[in-house]
Amino acid sequence: METNVTSELLLRVYQRAINHGERLPENGYRFYDLTVTVEPDGYSIGVSDGVVTARVLFHNKVAITGGTSRSLAVFRKKLEAATNQDRTTSNSASSTSTSNAR
Repeated sequence: METNVTSELLLRVYQRAINHGERLPENGYRFYDLTVTVEPDGYSIGVSDGVVTARVLFHNKVAITGGTSRSLAVFRKKLEAATNQDRTTSNSASSTSTSNAR
């Protein structure tokens, strides 16, 4: 099971959360069992599932805290599912639009 978490993956999840997630009263969004936030400095973002937290820092460095190797693998699966979730939703929406246009 892959446990590598890249800044690219975290940024994709972050963007999907902004576009499709639920805005939280505090500084963040909730999307696909993940919470994403922007640090007050505006340069860092965080993505957390409540066990593992990954932050994208300045120059796309990734810092991961919490959990075990198993919880990191579960976190990685949630990140992948969140990116696939949006593709599925977008594909369904565009096929519906195409069907209606005919």
